Amino acid sequence: MTSQPVSFPSPQTAQFNKVPDVPSVKVMKDMDKRLQTMCRIRTVPYDGALGDKYYVNPMADIIAQEMANPCVREHLRFYPEDAGKQVIEYWQASDWHRETEPLKLIPMANIGSQHFFIHKPCFLADGHACVPFGWFTCEHKLFARAWLLQPVVGEPWTHTDAQQGNQWRALAKGHHVYCFHIWFYCNDTLGNTSKKWNKHNSLLFTPAGLPHTHVHQELNGLLEHRNMVMGLRAQRR
Repeated sequence: MTSQPVSFPSPQTAQFNKVPDVPSVKVMKDMDKRLQTMCRIRTVPYDGALGDKYYVNPMADIIAQEMANPCVREHLRFYPEDAGKQVIEYWQASDWHRETEPLKLIPMANIGSQHFFIHKPCFLADGHACVPFGWFTCEHKLFARAWLLQPVVGEPWTHTDAQQGNQWRALAKGHHVYCFHIWFYCNDTLGNTSKKWNKHNSLLFTPAGLPHTHVHQELNGLLEHRNMVMGLRAQRR
């Protein structure tokens, strides 16, 4: 979403309408500048290989706003769910639940005041040691898929660096780690019947962790617009 200049009513207009305690235009502009610095999605210019200039809104900025948006964040799901034979949402499907590699899913669970990572040994409440390799929910409770630890000979550990453990634990530095799944797709915007040449294509993605009743709402749609001649532009839908 590219920032647009904001216009403010003049103090004279506010006084005429008897509005009390109206801040000055300078105060409002300064506040807008601070908010844009903190919250805006950057627009990064690039020079194309054919000499054209184009602008890109970084995907990381867009995802950061989705995570910070209270209307979106409370509905996002990050763990797959074992719902039995019922498959209504994407996180209940076997693609997310069983078929995706563990390293491509959310790598940690926050239990109490502790962070547990996959491929990192931990102790169970009964004293047994295990290594989680995946997380999922069932009936609103969090579960782990894990291997029980036992002595072996001649089978080296290859899933992670044995000294460092899970790399995300080091990168997180005490913060929560999430895996933000997206639906990514492309569509032409002209609707022409001939596909010989189409100047405009839209590259879209929406959060896959949203319920299907929310995913098509306007505030959740994310859009990148590609002009085949001028390059790539990105904006919120």
